[in-house]
Amino acid sequence: MQIQIEIPRPLLLVGLVGAFVAGVFWAGDGSFLQAQQATGDHAVREAAEERGGDDGPAHDTISQAEDGIRSIRTAQAIRVNREEILRYQLQGLESENQRLGADAPAEQVDELREATIELTSLLKDESRAERQLHIYMNQILEAEGRAVAISRSSLTALNGVVRFQWPIDPGEGLTALFEDAGYEKIFNRKHHAVDIRAAQGTVVRASAPGTVKDVVRNGKGFSNVTIDHGNGFVSLYGHLTDFTAEPGDQVEAGEQLGWSGGLPGTDGAGDSTGPHLHYAMFYKGTPVDPLEYLPQVATFEE
Repeated sequence: MQIQIEIPRPLLLVGLVGAFVAGVFWAGDGSFLQAQQATGDHAVREAAEERGGDDGPAHDTISQAEDGIRSIRTAQAIRVNREEILRYQLQGLESENQRLGADAPAEQVDELREATIELTSLLKDESRAERQLHIYMNQILEAEGRAVAISRSSLTALNGVVRFQWPIDPGEGLTALFEDAGYEKIFNRKHHAVDIRAAQGTVVRASAPGTVKDVVRNGKGFSNVTIDHGNGFVSLYGHLTDFTAEPGDQVEAGEQLGWSGGLPGTDGAGDSTGPHLHYAMFYKGTPVDPLEYLPQVATFEE
């Protein structure tokens, strides 16, 4: 019996596999991986352009290859920067403790103490710290992947222009910008969002009318909400401690979705280094800078 297997576009498959494998072999200091990142991304993009369009099995293969490369980079970033990330988180806890002062509610004091003990123990347990941080970072990648998929299939036709407003008061400024260089240096991945400084427990509101597609509760990991606004626009709200919204809800601009978090070691925080809202926007499958769509009222803080 003879079995014939037809592989469509074999060069495409070889290119994707090669890009993926190139990311696997990295030196202890990460130099090889860093040198291969542009090569891997370029190969994936070329494959997408060769195939033409954004639908079908080939696109799924490309997306899987991209996810694999990103996951490898995440693991490498954790190995190199694990201690630095944890120390940033501990600094965030100390800053919050100072901000609250002697009048802080007992519940918040206990929460800060427990989070500090947990992060300090992680500093002493390298393998457990790496596992936990890897889970948290991949939760962000998974949330972004879902948002990208939703924005590609966002077919609702709206009359007029989709107008966005700030999901929380930006008066305290921004702690990280879209594709922020400082963020990428620490976490070794693009920051496809803006981080809006906000006290723990600040009300988070929908930035435009739409349908709630995802409400993801990840315990102390990256908890988030995703809204489809139609016409290819999707917004993602990350590091929430709790939610009022549920999947399928139709929301108006300014309607409450939940409460912000980000205090390291608390519900919804994930790998956050301090209280803030992670706010991301996507248009037809591509991350876009929210500042191009929001009223220009916030400032960036180093």
